Amino acid sequence: LLAHQHYQSFRERFKKFPVNIEVLSRFVAKTEQKNILKKIASGLADIIIGTRKEKLNSQINKQPAYRRYLGYIFTKLSRIVIGVSFTDFTCGFKMFTNKAANEIFSRQRIFNWAFDTELLYIAKLRGIKVEETPVVWNNNPDTKVRLLKDVITSLIALIQIRFNNRYYK
Repeated sequence: LLAHQHYQSFRERFKKFPVNIEVLSRFVAKTEQKNILKKIASGLADIIIGTRKEKLNSQINKQPAYRRYLGYIFTKLSRIVIGVSFTDFTCGFKMFTNKAANEIFSRQRIFNWAFDTELLYIAKLRGIKVEETPVVWNNNPDTKVRLLKDVITSLIALIQIRFNNRYYK
């Protein structure tokens, strides 16, 4: 319970910054916790990202259908833009080693819905190893998508990512 309170506190304090705060807890299967930590410790991965799309994930409360559809479209576009086959760019679960975080966040230029895609694109260009892992997902109904504004902003950001190459190297 205390870990969850700290998690909520950190998320609130850092919500205006381009970082994701996540927690490994009893709500993540023990085998997944061990796998995540082993990959980071052994150097097999510098970044672990969560996915809600894999068969092994668990969704307690799913997002509404229109949000899932928008996520599907955004994932397809992101795959085309950055040339990788991640299944879920916008899942909030991301874990970085210190080295990877320093290399990536110092080059980041996008701070809207597409920032996840930019981070993964920078990782790809810099040869940083990324692994996906299924997560337990509980949709927060208080998060909002402003349909027209967020869609347009995200499309513009995807184009900007391609033009920002000079900052990523």
